[in-house]
Amino acid sequence: MTGKAVLDAIQRPNGPPILLPMDNPNPGDLLVMGEGNQLGFEAPTPLPPEKTYPKREFDLFFDLNGSGTSLVDVLWSDFHESLTLEKIAFVKMQAMGISSDTASIQLYFKALAQEGVTKNTGYMGFTQSVKYASSSSRSDAVGHNSNDGSMRFPLYQSAAASGYAYGPGNLTFDALLHPHDDAAGRGVHMYLDGSYHQSAAYDSPNVEQVAWSSYDQNPGISGFDAGFRMYPSSGALDRGFFHATAVLKEAIDV
Repeated sequence: MTGKAVLDAIQRPNGPPILLPMDNPNPGDLLVMGEGNQLGFEAPTPLPPEKTYPKREFDLFFDLNGSGTSLVDVLWSDFHESLTLEKIAFVKMQAMGISSDTASIQLYFKALAQEGVTKNTGYMGFTQSVKYASSSSRSDAVGHNSNDGSMRFPLYQSAAASGYAYGPGNLTFDALLHPHDDAAGRGVHMYLDGSYHQSAAYDSPNVEQVAWSSYDQNPGISGFDAGFRMYPSSGALDRGFFHATAVLKEAIDV
């Protein structure tokens, strides 16, 4: 035999009656006590909106030790999925202890017009100053890249190979890259300040500064649409670390 009890209140001995709610709840409603011991249903307080944390800098890090890589492609989309060239103010780079497995090297930098495709034309001139290890003298030079679309470091000599008898190349630098071409009303520019051990029996490194910028009236480098590539002039990179930071014109919520 089944049945039901219909109540509009409950009461403990010697206590006041608690009035039961007369309305029906919505899914997720909470049972709450109101005035006059009246129970009722109430929608829960919504959670505060999820906070966003805007960032103006995004980082990429490459551990080259034992990698044997012949190139390092730095893509804007690897920094952040929505990042494009137009949003970038400039790029900071840091390298520590880089050298190649089989040969002394210079590091080359080229624009990536799209993923995997380098821009191989464009004049860039350089100014170079070096304190070299073999004496207390300095050497200065100027030149250009012969319209091959590259910028490179170092220029005075190459950095020794990883297994060189007098020590690895240890190519180490700080650099700034402005990747916008002339069409954007600016002009590509790159500045590097660093040190390295050349392939010679010296017990101290070369210290070198190099600046690249547009060459005379010839077209400079363009096509940094997807990012840039760093690669050794020979062999494969198997030593050191590389860190790149994209500095944005406006912060992006992440």
